[in-house]
Amino acid sequence: TNFRRSFLAQFADAKAPDLSFRREYADIMRDWEKTHGWPLFLAPSAGDLHLLDTIRVPVTNSQAELDEQVGHLTKLLVDSLNEKELAACAGVLEGGAKGIAKLAGFLETTDFPERQSVIQLLRDLQTLRSTGSAHRKGSAYEKIVAKLGVDQTRKPDAVRRFLEQATAALRALRLHYCGDAGYHL
Repeated sequence: TNFRRSFLAQFADAKAPDLSFRREYADIMRDWEKTHGWPLFLAPSAGDLHLLDTIRVPVTNSQAELDEQVGHLTKLLVDSLNEKELAACAGVLEGGAKGIAKLAGFLETTDFPERQSVIQLLRDLQTLRSTGSAHRKGSAYEKIVAKLGVDQTRKPDAVRRFLEQATAALRALRLHYCGDAGYHL
């Protein structure tokens, strides 16, 4: 990619998982609001403007970097969900439903075919954050790490996999809901 851009002066899509995620996140932000008149994800507050720019595959095997990247992904994909609009389109929800449940209701109501995998990814990231970086690590953290196959000696690989899964989920949502043949509210 760098060679094609720098030396051949050609356009080349980013292939690195962090760059692909950033691009897909920006694309769904733009296309969703353009198509539906409301954003799927709320714009970050002033204190969180750095989140998208600091998403990356860690360069070391440090626990701190893993926690940081999981935290950033969760803030961008879960904490930033536009709960008000999702709830308005989701049909009947249980009392006290939060972000992921509201998105699940929306995806169910609108017959999104990949809803289970998208919702599971978000729940896994939320659980990993809440049992890891947000609280003291214990047996719940060990369970989610084992479930997700996070090799403690290869933490950057886990972040790479999370980024690839998140990018695929965002792309599927964007193509289904914002594409020419997709569902329109």
